[in-house]
Amino acid sequence: MTLAPAQAVSQFDECRKQLEEALSLVQTVKIANEDITKFHGRMTQQDKEHHHAMAEIEALQYSLYERDVYEDLEEKIRKQAEQQMEATIEEQVKAELKKFIPQDQQEQVSRVNQELYSIMIDLHNSESRRANSFLQQEMNKQLNTIKMPNGNVSEYFPKTLKDLFELDEERIDKLAADYPGYHPEGSPFVRVNQFLQFCGVRYQLVSVT
Repeated sequence: MTLAPAQAVSQFDECRKQLEEALSLVQTVKIANEDITKFHGRMTQQDKEHHHAMAEIEALQYSLYERDVYEDLEEKIRKQAEQQMEATIEEQVKAELKKFIPQDQQEQVSRVNQELYSIMIDLHNSESRRANSFLQQEMNKQLNTIKMPNGNVSEYFPKTLKDLFELDEERIDKLAADYPGYHPEGSPFVRVNQFLQFCGVRYQLVSVT
């Protein structure tokens, strides 16, 4: 079969067109592959940089942690050394004073110090009772503390008015043992009111029958 010149030219053009499209597609795929390769390379580099940055951050955090631990340990050692030094100096001063101050005068100074200490406790308790007398009926209001003769506050002492109003018999007995000035008598209800008075609180629990 023989093609006419016009048909041959048309088929040739069609083949050339298909070839050009194929070449164009190959070029597009090639460019896409190159872009993918470049993108993968950039991602790999960014991943390396990220890991490197994280490693630096971790190293810095560890360094800061070590420094904090060292500084904390150094501070504890310094305080301990200061306390030991103060205790040593105090013992030396006491030893020297005994050489120059007669025993009876030392005992007198000790008694005066004890009296002053008791006065300071009484003053604190007096101020606390005065402050407690102005407390409003707000259950979460902080209760001003009453100190024991040794200068500490009983672990059973109520922290708020709510705790104060909710005292039970067991806790009242423990408070009575800690505070010589508190002498509870009567029913649990009455004993709570007695402790309210002991603390300086103006309010009293009222029995509802």
